[in-house]
Amino acid sequence: MGRLKTVGRGEKRAMTVSHQSLDGIRAWMNEAFKPAKTRLQEEGTPSVYRFQVEQGAPSPTLWISQEVFEHHPVDEIIAALDRDHVAAKLRSNPITPLMSVDPQGRIIFVPRHSWRRSQP
Repeated sequence: MGRLKTVGRGEKRAMTVSHQSLDGIRAWMNEAFKPAKTRLQEEGTPSVYRFQVEQGAPSPTLWISQEVFEHHPVDEIIAALDRDHVAAKLRSNPITPLMSVDPQGRIIFVPRHSWRRSQP
Protein backbone atom coordinates (compact mmCIF):
# COMPACT_ATOMS: atom_id res chain seq x y z
CA MET A 1 0.00 0.00 0.00
CA GLY A 2 1.29 3.44 -0.83
CA ARG A 3 2.13 6.18 1.61
CA LEU A 4 -0.87 8.11 2.90
CA LYS A 5 -0.84 11.87 3.16
CA THR A 6 -3.34 13.78 5.25
CA VAL A 7 -4.94 16.51 3.17
CA GLY A 8 -5.69 19.68 5.10
CA ARG A 9 -7.45 22.89 4.17
CA GLY A 10 -5.14 25.40 2.52
CA GLU A 11 -2.43 22.82 1.95
CA LYS A 12 -0.62 23.10 -1.38
CA ARG A 13 -0.48 19.91 -3.41
CA ALA A 14 0.14 19.10 -7.06
CA MET A 15 -3.14 17.74 -8.35
CA THR A 16 -6.07 18.62 -10.52
CA VAL A 17 -8.86 17.84 -8.02
CA SER A 18 -10.35 21.05 -6.69
CA HIS A 19 -10.78 21.84 -3.01
CA GLN A 20 -14.46 22.37 -3.78
CA SER A 21 -14.81 18.78 -5.01
CA LEU A 22 -12.93 17.29 -2.07
CA ASP A 23 -14.83 19.47 0.41
CA GLY A 24 -18.13 18.48 -1.24
CA ILE A 25 -17.49 14.77 -0.69
CA ARG A 26 -16.25 15.40 2.85
CA ALA A 27 -19.43 17.41 3.59
CA TRP A 28 -21.56 14.57 2.21
CA MET A 29 -19.73 12.08 4.47
CA ASN A 30 -20.04 14.39 7.49
CA GLU A 31 -23.79 14.71 6.90
CA ALA A 32 -24.25 10.97 6.36
CA PHE A 33 -22.31 10.03 9.51
CA LYS A 34 -23.29 12.80 11.96
CA PRO A 35 -21.92 13.65 14.48
CA ALA A 36 -18.65 12.08 13.32
CA LYS A 37 -16.27 14.01 11.09
CA THR A 38 -14.43 12.76 8.02
CA ARG A 39 -10.67 12.65 7.55
CA LEU A 40 -9.34 13.05 4.01
CA GLN A 41 -6.08 11.44 2.91
CA GLU A 42 -4.38 11.17 -0.48
CA GLU A 43 -2.55 8.04 -1.58
CA GLY A 44 -0.44 7.05 -4.53
CA THR A 45 0.19 8.14 -8.07
CA PRO A 46 -2.23 8.59 -9.69
CA SER A 47 -3.97 9.84 -6.61
CA VAL A 48 -6.75 8.10 -4.78
CA TYR A 49 -8.56 10.03 -2.05
CA ARG A 50 -9.58 8.25 1.14
CA PHE A 51 -12.54 9.67 3.04
CA GLN A 52 -12.61 7.98 6.45
CA VAL A 53 -15.20 8.58 9.15
CA GLU A 54 -13.45 9.44 12.41
CA GLN A 55 -15.21 7.14 14.82
CA GLY A 56 -14.06 4.07 16.69
CA ALA A 57 -12.88 1.03 14.78
CA PRO A 58 -13.99 -0.06 12.30
CA SER A 59 -14.37 3.26 10.53
CA PRO A 60 -16.44 3.48 7.33
CA THR A 61 -14.12 4.41 4.46
CA LEU A 62 -14.75 5.58 0.92
CA TRP A 63 -12.02 5.74 -1.75
CA ILE A 64 -12.45 7.94 -4.83
CA SER A 65 -9.86 8.01 -7.59
CA GLN A 66 -8.54 11.18 -9.16
CA GLU A 67 -9.84 9.79 -12.46
CA VAL A 68 -13.43 9.86 -11.16
CA PHE A 69 -12.98 13.48 -10.03
CA GLU A 70 -11.50 14.40 -13.42
CA HIS A 71 -14.39 12.89 -15.39
CA HIS A 72 -17.35 13.82 -13.17
CA PRO A 73 -18.40 17.01 -11.36
CA VAL A 74 -18.81 16.68 -7.61
CA ASP A 75 -22.62 16.94 -7.79
CA GLU A 76 -22.66 13.92 -10.12
CA ILE A 77 -20.43 11.96 -7.72
CA ILE A 78 -22.72 12.85 -4.80
CA ALA A 79 -25.77 11.80 -6.83
CA ALA A 80 -24.07 8.43 -7.46
CA LEU A 81 -23.31 8.10 -3.73
CA ASP A 82 -27.00 8.63 -2.98
CA ARG A 83 -28.24 6.44 -5.87
CA ASP A 84 -26.05 3.53 -4.75
CA HIS A 85 -26.95 3.96 -1.04
CA VAL A 86 -23.25 4.18 -0.17
CA ALA A 87 -23.78 5.56 3.35
CA ALA A 88 -26.11 2.68 4.24
CA LYS A 89 -23.66 0.14 2.79
CA LEU A 90 -20.77 1.64 4.76
CA ARG A 91 -22.84 1.69 7.97
CA SER A 92 -23.94 -1.94 7.55
CA ASN A 93 -20.42 -3.16 6.79
CA PRO A 94 -17.82 -0.62 8.00
CA ILE A 95 -15.01 -3.18 7.77
CA THR A 96 -15.14 -3.28 3.95
CA PRO A 97 -14.26 0.08 2.39
CA LEU A 98 -15.90 1.06 -0.88
CA MET A 99 -13.96 2.23 -3.93
CA SER A 100 -15.37 4.33 -6.75
CA VAL A 101 -14.77 3.06 -10.25
CA ASP A 102 -15.79 4.49 -13.59
CA PRO A 103 -16.47 1.71 -16.09
CA GLN A 104 -17.86 3.08 -19.33
CA GLY A 105 -18.50 6.53 -17.87
CA ARG A 106 -20.81 5.51 -15.01
CA ILE A 107 -19.72 5.85 -11.39
CA ILE A 108 -20.25 2.74 -9.28
CA PHE A 109 -18.95 1.72 -5.87
CA VAL A 110 -17.42 -1.70 -5.21
CA PRO A 111 -15.80 -3.28 -2.16
CA ARG A 112 -12.18 -2.21 -2.23
CA HIS A 113 -10.84 -5.73 -1.68
CA SER A 114 -12.52 -6.79 -4.98
CA TRP A 115 -11.01 -3.76 -6.73
CA ARG A 116 -7.53 -4.63 -5.47
CA ARG A 117 -7.73 -8.25 -6.67
CA SER A 118 -8.73 -7.16 -10.16
CA GLN A 119 -5.58 -5.12 -10.62
CA PRO A 120 -2.58 -6.69 -12.44
